[in-house]
Amino acid sequence: STTFSTNGSERMRLTSGGNLLIGTTSDSGFRLDFGNSTGKSFHLHTSGADYYGFNMLQYDGGPFSTNIFAGNNGEIKLRTASGTTTQTTRLTVKANGNVGIGTTSPIYPLDVNGNIRATAYRIGGGTILSGDSTVNLGSAGATGFITFTTTSGEGMRLSGSNLLIGTTTDSGNKLEVAGGIRQ
Repeated sequence: STTFSTNGSERMRLTSGGNLLIGTTSDSGFRLDFGNSTGKSFHLHTSGADYYGFNMLQYDGGPFSTNIFAGNNGEIKLRTASGTTTQTTRLTVKANGNVGIGTTSPIYPLDVNGNIRATAYRIGGGTILSGDSTVNLGSAGATGFITFTTTSGEGMRLSGSNLLIGTTTDSGNKLEVAGGIRQ
C-alpha cells in the first residue's frame, strides 16, 4: 500500500489491490471508497463480474442504502434498502430503452407494477383522464363521477350506475338524456 498523509495523519491510501481509500484505512474491496467514519459512505465498485456502479450508505440508526448499477446486457438498475442490508430493485432501464418501475423485466416503454398517480393521463396531445377524486376507473370505492368530454364540452357522465347524456344533473334514473333521441 501507498499512503498519503498531511500533518502526520493519513488522508488517502492506494492499496496493493488498486483500491483507493479516502477517509478510511479499512479496505472493503471497493475500487473507490470514501469510508464510513461518520456513518455514511460512497463506493464505486463492481458486483461480481457483470455489474458496475456506485453505492451510497448511511448508518444513522440502521442501514439505509441506494445504489445504481450498470451492466448485465446494458441494463441500469436503481436499488434501495431501508433498515436492512438487502436491497430491492426499484427501477430498471433495459438496453432497448424500456423502463420498469416495480418490475425488473419491462416489456413496454414504461412498465409499472403498482399504482400510478398523476394529475392527467395523456396519449399524444389529448388528455385521456384528468381530475382528482371524481375520476376513478375500476374501483369499487368510487364516490364521484366519470365524464366524457370533447373540445365542445362534456358529452356524457357516469354518475354511480346512472348514465347522463347532455346533462350533468343526476335525477336518479339509470338513463337521463337531455335533448332528442334519434333511432
